[in-house]
Amino acid sequence: MAAPPSASTDEGARELFLHGQTQYQEGRYRDALVAFEVAYRMSKRPAILRSIAYCHEKLGQLDEALVVLHQYRRLAPADKWESIDRAIRRIELQKVSTPVVEEEEEEAELEESEVVAATPPPVQPPPEPIYEAPPKWKIGAGPIVLYAVGGVSAVVGGVFAYNASRAREYAAMNCSTNDAIFCRDIANTHLKEDHLFSLLADSGFGLGGAAILGGTIWMIVDNSEPNPVSVTAGLNRIAIRGRF
Repeated sequence: MAAPPSASTDEGARELFLHGQTQYQEGRYRDALVAFEVAYRMSKRPAILRSIAYCHEKLGQLDEALVVLHQYRRLAPADKWESIDRAIRRIELQKVSTPVVEEEEEEAELEESEVVAATPPPVQPPPEPIYEAPPKWKIGAGPIVLYAVGGVSAVVGGVFAYNASRAREYAAMNCSTNDAIFCRDIANTHLKEDHLFSLLADSGFGLGGAAILGGTIWMIVDNSEPNPVSVTAGLNRIAIRGRF
């Protein structure tokens, strides 16, 4: 029994297999065959042999396809034998129904009537999904709500910041610019507005930033693997490791 591949090797095989699936679906069977063969050598997963056989079949290499399918049958579990046997019979039927051309004894010409029509092969299934496709990044309702709150808070903060700037300008217009600063009573009203609007603007920006940061952390946690963070302590250090 061959030793199982390492996690990094199997991950590389997985990427190659998914790449081969894409090439197969695009009709690039020769490129898909190369990807599947390398993935099989890396991972030794028997089910990949079926995808290799499919590529040989699509390329018209029926003998090679049969050899690979028989190899797969020897390695596959018993519940796969029936489907493998069906694939073998399908390919053998294609070999029997291949057009046969006869030569006339007197002339070396091919007559259309001498060509035996081939039976069209049955529809071939796509490669088996041996590896799961990488999960798509998801955004739940919680992060969406926090992002919405963050956006609204940022807009409100911007509006109050603009009003604070205008109040500051009005206050400056009612104060002297000479050596002795003197402000009329109306300037005090604008200064109070400046202080209030600035406080509201800072609160809006702070709430918006906190909501966006919280939504981002929430989204990362939702899409992370179980136990994404680990903490280890030593005599002179503390290490925190995580994968997101």
